[in-house]
Amino acid sequence: AEPAFWAFALATSMYGLVSSGVQLFNQDILKEQGFGVPEYYRLMSLSAGLGLAGNFLGGFLAQRFGLRQVMTLSMTLLAAALFWMPHTKTNIDLVGYAVGMSLGGGMMTVVFFTAFGKVFGRLHLGQIQGIAQMLTVFASAAGQKLVPYCNSQWHSYRPFFYASGAVVLAMGIWTLLLRLPTPMVSGTDAESPTGDSVAKP
Repeated sequence: AEPAFWAFALATSMYGLVSSGVQLFNQDILKEQGFGVPEYYRLMSLSAGLGLAGNFLGGFLAQRFGLRQVMTLSMTLLAAALFWMPHTKTNIDLVGYAVGMSLGGGMMTVVFFTAFGKVFGRLHLGQIQGIAQMLTVFASAAGQKLVPYCNSQWHSYRPFFYASGAVVLAMGIWTLLLRLPTPMVSGTDAESPTGDSVAKP
């Protein structure tokens, strides 16, 4: 029932949907943009290193700012990369796409494994994060169906990038405006600083 749960769970699920679908059909997507096999392997090797850099950056920023801000930055980078992909023509363009997707994805991973414990406490963490993990699994499976479906319907992968970019951007704005609850520390619902009861998700 808590909006914060759905904000973080759906945001990470959306990333799983996009990344699983795009990675599975990455070579064909790049071919549509005029890139060959060498560029595909270059993108894969570059993305791995940038993803690790995103993990470290996400951890660093989470300690100094907040989870909402890190999530918003992550979603902004992902949305920018998704909107940019249909316009990539050169290797420099491809590097920019890799930076947005990999850094954003790396930060997203940190938020997923940190947010639920910090936002809701550890009392029901297994149940809460288990449901969120289940949503990411379903979303990842859906992504592997949506990407080829989009290509079969419009004979292009570009509509998928535009549509998913819009959704990711909207979720980033939602996360930034989100009000986080007080973590639960006992078997009863905790109270927020305003005295409102904090419901369990």
